[in-house]
Amino acid sequence: MSQVVEATGLTEAKAHEMLKPQVHRVLGAMREAVQQEEARLEEERRLLEEARLEELRRKQEEHRRVQEALQRCRACPMGFSWYQCGGGWRCTGGSHFMSDEQLRSWNE
Repeated sequence: MSQVVEATGLTEAKAHEMLKPQVHRVLGAMREAVQQEEARLEEERRLLEEARLEELRRKQEEHRRVQEALQRCRACPMGFSWYQCGGGWRCTGGSHFMSDEQLRSWNE
């Protein structure tokens, strides 16, 4: 209030009298601004979650394709699944390894 009095030269009572009718409008506008910001943040969270889910789906699909390619090339005669290890893939039985480069050349 002191800044208003200083800037306008009004008395504190007169400034208060002039500003009081505006309080409801200002509060309403502030509530609306807060609601809009909350909605924006919620939309941002939703979009980030969608992006994370899409990235997870993409990684799962890539993993599935690699597993299928490894099964097709029969690098593990026991049919074990594979996990990424160093610069390639090792069967979960532990005995067989195929580099990323070997896998790429197999699929070409």
